[in-house]
Amino acid sequence: SSHWVLVYDVDDVLASGRINTLEKVYQTFYVYFEKEKFELAIPQHPLEAVLYKNEADYRKVAPANSSGVYFPGDNRLYLYNSENNEVVRETRESLKIVANNIKLLRQRIMSSNNPKQVEADRKEVDKQKRLERQLNDQIRPFSSIGLFQTMVHESIHQLCFNSGLLPSGDIPTWLT
Repeated sequence: SSHWVLVYDVDDVLASGRINTLEKVYQTFYVYFEKEKFELAIPQHPLEAVLYKNEADYRKVAPANSSGVYFPGDNRLYLYNSENNEVVRETRESLKIVANNIKLLRQRIMSSNNPKQVEADRKEVDKQKRLERQLNDQIRPFSSIGLFQTMVHESIHQLCFNSGLLPSGDIPTWLT
């Protein structure tokens, strides 16, 4: 794009989607601050972002428990396709098992003539649905929506520094 350079080892379709999102963030950022009468610097060079296919490569440069980070020191945004990480894959497998359990329990409820068994199965369905919600909550940050939010959030950090909205140099962590 005209405002970003994206280095990546993911497939071209995913990379294209990410660069389009970064471009929209860039344009929205400048339109918003222009409307608010801020005079921001325009970066002299395209902003840099790196998108990793797997977590192991990403972890070589980024902190644990993150799926995206902007480092002012090297002025780069680092992201990885966290939908592919092992925990997400395992959790998705668990979700399939839970969904199947719920389906089987509901079938048993529909075919049962035993009120006590029906009540017990309904309680188990409720228990399985709670587990399903917990598992979904665990992987939500790594979902497409979570990745989108992280990418937007971190790219705005990068834009704040490169536009002069935030000064370069030592910035307290709580401010960034």
